[in-house]
Amino acid sequence: MRIVSIPKLMNDKPALRLVEFYEKLGWDQKAFVDNSKVVMTEEDWNVLVSKEIEYANKIEPGSGLQIGLMWMNQGPSGGGDIPGKVKLLPGWLS
Repeated sequence: MRIVSIPKLMNDKPALRLVEFYEKLGWDQKAFVDNSKVVMTEEDWNVLVSKEIEYANKIEPGSGLQIGLMWMNQGPSGGGDIPGKVKLLPGWLS
């Protein structure tokens, strides 16, 4: 298991920020990401997804719902216990 800080996202395109998130955690875009093994606290997850929805609506009005659903389905999981950090459990990449 590895524990890292929640990545700061800089990409201008809302739909690519999830890719950036995983790349900053160490993903090479080739391996399969098991997002159930990428864990953060419920509060951090809520803040992250809320900010991504808000950012998407600012950049591409009306796209927040789509971006929020993308993060819900393919983004990290909640249930972690270390605020400000992401736990990368064994097997998060395969």
